[in-house]
Amino acid sequence: MRDKVAASSLPMIYIIGVVIAASRLGIWPSIFSSILSVIAFNFFFTQPYHSLDFYDNSYYFTFGVMLVTSLLVGSMTAQMSKLLDISRKEEKETHILYDFALGLSTQNNTQKMMEFARDFIGNFFDAQIIFHLKNKKNTTEKLILLAINSNEAIGNSCKIEGNNPSLYVSAKIDNNDFVI
Repeated sequence: MRDKVAASSLPMIYIIGVVIAASRLGIWPSIFSSILSVIAFNFFFTQPYHSLDFYDNSYYFTFGVMLVTSLLVGSMTAQMSKLLDISRKEEKETHILYDFALGLSTQNNTQKMMEFARDFIGNFFDAQIIFHLKNKKNTTEKLILLAINSNEAIGNSCKIEGNNPSLYVSAKIDNNDFVI
């Protein structure tokens, strides 16, 4: 390969390896790949071949530029890959929220909205969701009242409904208090 490709073009091959390592594996493997690529370039493509020694002092500059360039490209690629993962996760969450909002908007009364919300949230969390409606004629459990009055999630370790752990979250729809 030394005879067919100019030595100045070979670092590009090593930078491709750094980019692949950074995009697939992250920053630390790309740093390792950067250092390894400089050593491999020295070992295979500088005289004396198959040695980590070199005769030309200009290679200090070449190796330094090659290392800095591959570190920069690798770190930017790793960061871009991480941001892409975050963007995909946020896109998925946005689609879920959009589907939820669209489904709620098609319901024509509070009861249907509650049923849709119960089914949607239950499917999302793979759980059975129970809504409790607070009204003045109906007595409710202390935890449900506490959730409505404090407007906070209550019951992280509570055991309700057949010893299943329960979490009550207060919500308002059409000026009515609900506990989800």
